[in-house]
Parts: sequence; structure tokens; C-alpha cells
Amino acid sequence: MTGRSMDPERVCARAQAIAEELGRLGEPITETQAREIAARQKCDCQEGMFALAPTRRGLLHGAGVAVAVSASAILPRTTFAKAPPGAVEYQVPEDPTKEPGRPMGVDGGYGSRSQFETDVRWVNPTRTASFTPLQASYGTITPSGLHYERHHAGIPNIDPARHRLIIHGMVDRPIKYSLTDLKRFPTVSRTYFLECSGTTGSEIMKAREPTVQRTHGLVSTSEWTGVPLSTLLKQTGLKPGVAWVLAEGSDAAVMTRSVPIDKCLSDALVVFAQNGEVIRPEHGYPMRLLLPGWEGNISIKWLRRLEVSDKPFYTRTTLLHGSVAGRSRPPAFAFMRDEGTLAALARACGLARRQQWPPRSFAALWSASAARHRSLACSDRYRPPPRHANCNQMPAASPCSAISCR
Repeated sequence: MTGRSMDPERVCARAQAIAEELGRLGEPITETQAREIAARQKCDCQEGMFALAPTRRGLLHGAGVAVAVSASAILPRTTFAKAPPGAVEYQVPEDPTKEPGRPMGVDGGYGSRSQFETDVRWVNPTRTASFTPLQASYGTITPSGLHYERHHAGIPNIDPARHRLIIHGMVDRPIKYSLTDLKRFPTVSRTYFLECSGTTGSEIMKAREPTVQRTHGLVSTSEWTGVPLSTLLKQTGLKPGVAWVLAEGSDAAVMTRSVPIDKCLSDALVVFAQNGEVIRPEHGYPMRLLLPGWEGNISIKWLRRLEVSDKPFYTRTTLLHGSVAGRSRPPAFAFMRDEGTLAALARACGLARRQQWPPRSFAALWSASAARHRSLACSDRYRPPPRHANCNQMPAASPCSAISCR
């Protein structure tokens, strides 16, 4: 404040002008158009959704990459082959004070780290997750290039000029936003950590990993910049009775999670920047959902759709990452990772009663959970919504995320 008093009428007029300008952002669409756009997705019922669980597809992919790497080893090495990822190899003089250093601009205008720094993310054998080298970290911010990754169907390559975020459902004005539209809203920057729900999962039976990177490396901290989700929902207008929002990503897994409306209206963000630059493809480029304090898989990357409803959506990925409450009611939702989450899932699957906890693997846990879902579907107290015609191979209580499945 400069000490000068502001005319209240001018302040109100300016605020009204800003509100009107924000209201003109985005492309108004009808609910029918929103559903037509969302229904264009394929329903191949992709596999490989549980953190760190090996799948046949993932193992074959890993084997193919290993063959490619071994084949490349016999090829002639390039000039900069010795430099670690993110660095460029330059000649090292005996005495750097005796000759000029390299000129500016040889890096193409985007800086690189020193060729003597070798810390990198460790990628698990199934190539579904990479782990931050926590033992080599400094301060509280994780460099974007070392931030952990967890993907369910690889990293999509998305053209930001074509990408759109659709907000529809129980709203007064369904809207379609471009990335340019999103960046014109007032933005905030917040420092938050993200933690994958599968962190420490490799040690569920016993201590076996050699470093903290491989035990706890699915945790990272960044400064995130974006628009409060409450701001976007205010533009669409919420109808009475809304309670949940379905967030959907643009990856091949069509990752979806149901989010309580209270969370969406509190500290949830739609972010497009990380650590001072645009968010990287492996972290959700061009935009992602960020839900502070909740497990990482619910912060949907490559965000493309938000559907507002008065009830949760029991989609395949929501059930897969949630816990099962038991026969008496539909599966519950797990948002914040704690020590009781997996234990609750194990009890619901009947593993604890058979002295099979901890399970031999996450795959075994999901297999038992799927069987439990099938028994739940036969219960008079729980009837899952109808499934898409192409989803016959899925557990009965795990409908796919296609619009026609709900």
C-alpha cells in the first residue's frame, strides 16, 4: 500500500471489469458437446495401474528396451557420450585460469548441469516409476529433472495448442479452456511435496533396497504455479447438491479419480508450471491437477476433463487405488496415504484372516482384491453401474471410465 486512499467505487468498478474479462475466457459448450468430446476416447481397458506391480506388458516393454540398449552399446560413441544425463561433455584444461572458457550460447540457450554431477532418477524394472535420489538432495526443492515419476501407460506427447480442459456436469455453464485461457487467469505459486502411494512398497516384506532413493524415492517437492480450481469452478457455476468431481487425464490409461468438492474448493490447483518453468511432460504437461497433502495418483496429470456430480464415480482406476470397505457398502476412497490403508485393503480381501499379510507382491494383493470385488458385485447391498461392452474382461465392480459406462 502507498498510503493513498482508494476510491471504493473505482475499486468495485475495476473488480467488476476483471470479473467480466475472466468470464469471457474459454469456449462455452453444451453438456451434450462435452459428453461427445469425452466419449471419443478408446476403451481398451489398459492394464498396469497399481504402483510398482509388474505386468506382462510392462515386462515385455522392459525386455525390449534392454535389447535396444544392449544393441546401442556396440554403436560408435558420440562426442558427448561420457557426460551424464542433463550434462554436456567439454574438454577439461589442466589449469582453467590459463585459457578462456567456452563462450555463452554454445548450449543453445538452455543451461545444463556440470558433467561431473551424476545423480539421476532410478527407474524400476517394469519402467513404471522412477525414484528421486534423496540421499544426494540439497535444500527442500527437488529439481524438475530429478522429481519422481509414476506412469500408468507411458508419457503422452501432447500438443498444447490442441489440448483442452473441459469442465461440465452439474454446472450452469459448461466450458472448454485452452492452455492460453488458463494462463490468463490470476495465478498462484505454492511449494508442495508429492508422494506416491506406492512409496516404500518394495520393502513391504522386508528391508531389501540399498539406498533411501529406492526405499523412499517416490517423494519430491516442487514449487507449482497455476490457477486455483475454485476459480475455474466459480466461472462455470455449481448447481445445488454437487459433492464430487471426476478428474480425467489424457494418457493412454485415461487415469481418473473422484475428488470431493470440498477439496476442489479449498487448496486444489490446476498447474502448468513447475520450479519456474513450464511443467515437464513426465509431470503432466501441459497441465495437471494438484491436490496438496493427498497421495500422488489423485493429482491427475495431463488433465483434460472435470465432471461435476452429486455422487462419486466408481471408475476402474478409482477402485484400483482406493480401499475396500467390506461387504456392507461400496468400496471406500483412499486419499491420504497412511499405514492403515493397505492393511484395510488386505482385511477386505481376506488376506489377514488367512495369515497372508503382507502379500508376496502388489500384484497378488490386486488379484485378491479383484476377486473380492466380484463377490461384492454379487451382493444385494452393492450393485455396480453397467459396464461398457468392451469391458467384459474387467472385474465386475471396476467399470471403465468411458461416458457410456456411467
